[in-house]
Amino acid sequence: MDTKAICVGSSSALRFWRSARSVGGTVREDEIASAFGSRAFDITRQVARARDLCLCEENQPLDLVFGGSFGRCFVANVDIHKWRAPLGSKQLIEAGDGIYICRAPVVIAQLGLTLDTVSLAQVACELMGTYGLVPWTDEGVVWDVDPLVSYAECREYISAARALRVRGATGASDALQIAVPDSNSPRETDIAIYFQLGRPSGGAGLGGFEMNRKLLVPQEYWPLAGQRSIKPDFCWKNARVACEYDSDDNHLNSSQKTKDERRRATLEAMGYKVMTLTNGILKNGEALNAFTAELEQQLGIRRNPMNANMLARRRDLCERLFGTTM
Repeated sequence: MDTKAICVGSSSALRFWRSARSVGGTVREDEIASAFGSRAFDITRQVARARDLCLCEENQPLDLVFGGSFGRCFVANVDIHKWRAPLGSKQLIEAGDGIYICRAPVVIAQLGLTLDTVSLAQVACELMGTYGLVPWTDEGVVWDVDPLVSYAECREYISAARALRVRGATGASDALQIAVPDSNSPRETDIAIYFQLGRPSGGAGLGGFEMNRKLLVPQEYWPLAGQRSIKPDFCWKNARVACEYDSDDNHLNSSQKTKDERRRATLEAMGYKVMTLTNGILKNGEALNAFTAELEQQLGIRRNPMNANMLARRRDLCERLFGTTM
């Protein structure tokens, strides 16, 4: 590795990966360096180039890390962070011009220093999911992109960083406990976090589900389904319970309603109890609590009523995630 190289991490690396996904489809890491080219830049021009790659605004500092083969960088408008966890070829991609970018597991671990558990879990779900946030555009989101990282890769790196007692790794580990791979939208991510978080923290405490994982449809139900596999939004396989999120945007037209009805009918024919979650339920506290209680019943879970502190934390959490009024 070039001893004059710089390493982009933390929030700047997150912006880089969001930018790379903004065109949709697959991010080919092996093509990044060749796409950007490689020139002999001095440190000032390296930083300027890295700022462009990471879409830094005029007065926004560039996040660089030092540690391993990377030294400090004494250039204006740069935030430099020491990082004691591994920063080798498995943890970085080369963007040319002596610029290296931290991969997604490293970014998540580093953001454990600055983001709270819920915010970091949202980032982790995004990077492990099939959508990407592009806040600099009118749309704000790109769809049908490949996950940047698997849950196993995140867990492996964050566990190693935590074993080394790296600052931020404990926060990242906590966030990973409530993050779920294969989310297909920001709203699905927020629902997953609500399901995952324990009741003392305001959540439903109903983990153990998979998101958007393929279920094979038995041949006798192919005509009903119109397809040979189904991907429920949330699925508790052992309990034979599925939850479908119907957004206002995608589920109001008659064609989509017909598809939704066929999906639900097929899942029910396969022995699943199907529950439907809407924005109307998410934004109404009483309705959401009633939905959660019914889901507990379908999962065979019996619990004592929530105490006042739990209910207060749920109110705050749901207002944050969904804009819920209670």
